[in-house]
Amino acid sequence: MKTVVLSSILLLTGCSSISFDSINGKNKDEILNELGKPISVMQESNHEMWTYKDKECAKYIFFDENGVAVMVKKKGSCFW
Repeated sequence: MKTVVLSSILLLTGCSSISFDSINGKNKDEILNELGKPISVMQESNHEMWTYKDKECAKYIFFDENGVAVMVKKKGSCFW
């Protein structure tokens, strides 16, 4: 497993009721269909990080060089 280090965090809006555990292994198009388009995307090298945020929770989705979600982290009280 590769470790992806990103230097900053962007906060985006547009959360839905997608299951937290169901994101890993999905490609960008699948996540876009379920969560919607991010306001902005952070890219470093050939990796990306998307962040979705609501009032009480932030979800960080990290993508590998193939555009597949490899790690999801959450902060706060996420019910989605």
